[in-house]
Amino acid sequence: MLITFNLGSLMPKTILKLLVLFVLVAVPAQLWATPQMVENIFHDWRFSEDQHRYMYASCIDFSDPDLNPGMPGVFLSNSGGIYPDRLDWGHTLPAGLVVPPDIIVRAKLWIDGFFIDTDNNYVSMQGIWTWDPLNQWGYDNTTYDLTNVTMDGFWNTSPLAVSVLAGEQKLRIDRACLMLDYKGSNVVPEPATFALFGLGLVGLGFARFKK
Repeated sequence: MLITFNLGSLMPKTILKLLVLFVLVAVPAQLWATPQMVENIFHDWRFSEDQHRYMYASCIDFSDPDLNPGMPGVFLSNSGGIYPDRLDWGHTLPAGLVVPPDIIVRAKLWIDGFFIDTDNNYVSMQGIWTWDPLNQWGYDNTTYDLTNVTMDGFWNTSPLAVSVLAGEQKLRIDRACLMLDYKGSNVVPEPATFALFGLGLVGLGFARFKK
């Protein structure tokens, strides 16, 4: 018995639903996963690890609502499946920063992760893959001291590009912060600096008035 199927007899909405269902089944799950990265810029930002207040900080919070709804962080894996094996992001550098003549006084990159076991996690900054792997110091936090970096153009390309390539079967990246103290001809004084300068002028004027 020959059975014929006439697409013309189906309603357009029914055909659309069938096409959507086919795509959802046929396309691998990882292609739908779009990690979200939200960057916030802070001034006079205190870093809890060293209790220092940095002039400038770029902090990026990661999430993946497609694969982990309601949870922070992006999962990476070297074993395939639904998780990617690499995460790339960038930190916006301060406007007008040019090194040299400007000078980096203090700089750190802090990566907050989870399930890190130091198993061949490759880290890249500005395209250089020679950095130490992520480690389990503290609560799976890794801090890189970038104060004395001398690579040509490292501080003059914004955003500062960072990549993590997973080494273990599963790890999670929750947050990353680039923190800077710097000085030079292109540095714009912070509001607090302006306030202190203004108070100094007022004090000078008061002293002259008393004379």
